Amino acid sequence: MTKPKESRVGILVPSHNHSRFIKTRIESILNQTFQDFMIYVVDDGSSDASWDLLQEYRDDIRVKLFKNSTPSGSPFSQYSRFFSGPYNHDFWWIAESDDSASIDFLARTISVLDKDPLIGFVFSASTLINDEDVCIGSTQDYLSNFFPELNWGEDQLIQRELGLQMLLRGQFVPNLSGMLFRKESLQSRELFGLHRFKLAGDWKFVISLQSLGKAFYISEELNYFRTHSETARTKTDSRARASEYMYCNFFAWRKLANRHSLEVTLRNTLVMAKHDGVYFSKLFRGLFSLSLFLGASLTLEILKSVFFQPVQYSKKIRNYLLK
Repeated sequence: MTKPKESRVGILVPSHNHSRFIKTRIESILNQTFQDFMIYVVDDGSSDASWDLLQEYRDDIRVKLFKNSTPSGSPFSQYSRFFSGPYNHDFWWIAESDDSASIDFLARTISVLDKDPLIGFVFSASTLINDEDVCIGSTQDYLSNFFPELNWGEDQLIQRELGLQMLLRGQFVPNLSGMLFRKESLQSRELFGLHRFKLAGDWKFVISLQSLGKAFYISEELNYFRTHSETARTKTDSRARASEYMYCNFFAWRKLANRHSLEVTLRNTLVMAKHDGVYFSKLFRGLFSLSLFLGASLTLEILKSVFFQPVQYSKKIRNYLLK
């Protein structure tokens, strides 16, 4: 018997205590002009009314509901379950439960991926909104400030090496709700360990995608990125942020075809850690607790750099500690 053909797009909606926003999120998906999709809503042990509100969609053939009895503790815990599981969709959209989208988000992003099979993912600019749905800004401001290599007011391709160079400094996909990716562009092994991340799992995820090809940016704001007091960023302590950021700095550095000095990675991480008020020793303890393997690899690279350039690196560390 032939297996029924899957919908072209799988849509993962991870949700935790977002009863204020969950219906707006689901409706923004159901009203898309492109309709060949399946929605997987995962309520991650919510203690509010989220699960009760979701029952409104239980008879909709486009929606499948899942409930975790207890919170997983990570917004990235469902990625491996769906992206490397039995769900065989061509494309995936991570539609975070407190965000929203324009009705042609899927149509516009799929058209890009259909035109060029070498593009692994496409993302759009986002309108920033608060918890009252009021516009408070645009991701174009952030992108222009932190990644001036590109003109973010124009649609454009992002080649592999340029993307990885930018990802050394930070995440240029500010909100995964604004991204559609090709399933074949993600290797299952890259999903390992994402459940340990509290904040920067999206950064690591995008690094993995970028390392396998090129990306495309749509300058029109097709996504609505909500910022409010209950986001993961506001709940993650500075040492955890620092250790996850250092992991991603080094992860991107290792993916580069032509690696620069490790100094680039260390400089970016130290600046970020100092901004967060994290001591140098705490930063490394946090890194080791996150990943012994990566911690050992990074330590080896640092020791090699110090061995070959002892004076220069001693000065850099001293300057960091004294300033």
